[in-house]
Amino acid sequence: MNIGENIKYYRINGSIEEKTCLLRDCLASLKWELWEKQGVFLRKETRDLSKTEYAQMIINKRDYGYSLNDAVETRYNDRNNPEADEVFAFMKTIEPTMSNAFLFARQ
Repeated sequence: MNIGENIKYYRINGSIEEKTCLLRDCLASLKWELWEKQGVFLRKETRDLSKTEYAQMIINKRDYGYSLNDAVETRYNDRNNPEADEVFAFMKTIEPTMSNAFLFARQ
């Protein structure tokens, strides 16, 4: 699917109205391209896919020799942006006391 190209507004001279018209034209072109390729349909007629199902569907269409599990297992894990499971792993072993009761409060 075509998602268009980045519009670099800092390279475009003109007023805000002209830039708004450019953005409107680009979005309208993308919408028409979708209608031409997929036809017009209602959102309720589409199947609701989860993120995992959608990713697996895309991978199945291609012959990468690379599965979704491979992608998850081999991705880069930034130490400055840990997964929630890592951050809250201590909650499984902590003993509730009055000094740490705030950790168990529901938000």
